[in-house]
Amino acid sequence: MTWYIVFGGIATWLVHLTGTAALAPLTCEHRSALWAMHGLTAATLVVVARHTLLSWRLRLGGGDARLFLARLGVILNVTNLALIALEGSFVLFVHPCA
Repeated sequence: MTWYIVFGGIATWLVHLTGTAALAPLTCEHRSALWAMHGLTAATLVVVARHTLLSWRLRLGGGDARLFLARLGVILNVTNLALIALEGSFVLFVHPCA
């Protein structure tokens, strides 16, 4: 469970990256694909935010190794939050048929 909390954000970011890449060609023809991209961004942000919170809570009640994993998890998950938010912002500003 500890490893999933620490590295789950990376897997979630990869889901977002591949999902938006798969949906991008469809957005010009189908406006619903654009909303699916927004939904995917929101869902993955929630999942990674939860991983960040769980990583922060992991630091309680453990030794040095657990503290290290907690700090690593927070750093990785905050980075993945930023990546997902940045990738999701392109949907707002770039025209789908451009």
